[in-house]
Amino acid sequence: MRSNPYHNWQHVFDVTQTLFVLGMQSGLLERIDPLERLAIVIASLCHDVDHPGVTNSFILKHQAYIFDNYGINADCLEHHHIDKADCMLGLDGREGLLKNLSDDVREKVLDNVHRLILATDMARHGDYVKRLQEVLTKPEFIPPNAKSSLGDFCRICSGNASAAQLDVLLADPELRKFSMDLLLKCADVSNVFKSA
Repeated sequence: MRSNPYHNWQHVFDVTQTLFVLGMQSGLLERIDPLERLAIVIASLCHDVDHPGVTNSFILKHQAYIFDNYGINADCLEHHHIDKADCMLGLDGREGLLKNLSDDVREKVLDNVHRLILATDMARHGDYVKRLQEVLTKPEFIPPNAKSSLGDFCRICSGNASAAQLDVLLADPELRKFSMDLLLKCADVSNVFKSA
């Protein structure tokens, strides 16, 4: 891990611990399967691995070294984190953490890890908020006599949602992935709600 003021080991552990707390309070971690839990924990630990301390836009504007490896790509940092995570997991030919999984299972775990890391790109944040607002307009999520709001998702994350609401999210494969993505995103940006 590079030494920089924010994207360092403290951030990694903060995000992972917050992910665990939110995931347990919401019931999400208990409802996803063990391989999805493995993927989301790996992604939380690796989502900013080897972060150079600059943004994607800085890298693209100044054609920094990561630019050469990933081309003209708005999420080149996230692809860099994925490559470093794959290396750490032993996917560069060494023995690794996932070595005892079958090829199919390993691929499923890695697909989730990669998607989750890509979800942390703040340039995609608006798309996630828009999708969340669309999801929360479903009748299953609207409490009686209330309009849907981001507060409904907060209730889901804080464990105050009904089991039925969470089950609706997790029954649909795309919403299941989306829920996992949001859990990691919430953990990644949660520092602004914590005291120093």
